[in-house]
Amino acid sequence: MAKESSGFGSKGNTTKYYTND
Repeated sequence: MAKESSGFGSKGNTTKYYTND
């Protein structure tokens, strides 16, 4: 499920993005 992440996720990015964790 898509969710809004900010610095969290498998990519480890610090920018806000949508991911399918």
